[in-house]
This record gives sequence, C-alpha cells and structure tokens, in this order.
Amino acid sequence: EKEEAPATPRLEVIKIVTCKGVKNREPFGISSVFPLGTYRVYCWMKVKCDKPPTVLRHIYYFEGRKICEVPLAIKYPTMRTWSYKTVAYQKKAGKWRVDVCTEDGYVIGSIQFEVQ
Repeated sequence: EKEEAPATPRLEVIKIVTCKGVKNREPFGISSVFPLGTYRVYCWMKVKCDKPPTVLRHIYYFEGRKICEVPLAIKYPTMRTWSYKTVAYQKKAGKWRVDVCTEDGYVIGSIQFEVQ
C-alpha cells in the first residue's frame, strides 16, 4: 500500500532570482554573479499558494554548508517575497545556493549565485 502524502497547501515558485536589491516589491540588479564588494544579495521570488497562510523558508548554503534559514510568511494566493544574506566579507566569496522549502521540508525551488 502506498502512503498518501499529507494534505499540504499546493505551493509553486513562479519566478526566483538573485539580485542587488528590491524596490516597490520588484527585484533590481538581477544577476547570478556578484562582485566581492557587494554588501547583500537578495533572493526574490513570486509564489502561488492554493491555501494561504503558510510558511516557506529560504535556506542559504555556502560552499555546500547550510548557513541560515529565513522563514517567510505566505499570506496571499499569489505573493512576492524575498530575503537577503549579507556577503560583504572576504570569506563569503564562493558558491552559494538558496533552497525554497515548505514547512514539511520539501524543496520546491532553488537558485545558485556566486560572489567573486
């Protein structure tokens, strides 16, 4: 017998980008490579949720190691939201990844960027 998946809200990442900042809820300076002098890198996304509210997490990885988790409240059926990571230090140069995770741990989106 196959076990049924729990009835969790259907969530979909419509768009995800890394950028230098967010203005009027829109990303600017979209890139996947950021110079070492960059102070913060933002991870911006647009999501759809059939049963808000729920929580998504941005999980930041640096060189394959988990650095932090940022919970994001999803309050509307379609929503733009973002988080950022301060990368303004020499030891932050390298490859980064941000996974978008549901409350029950499923990765529904991912994006990579590099600080060099």
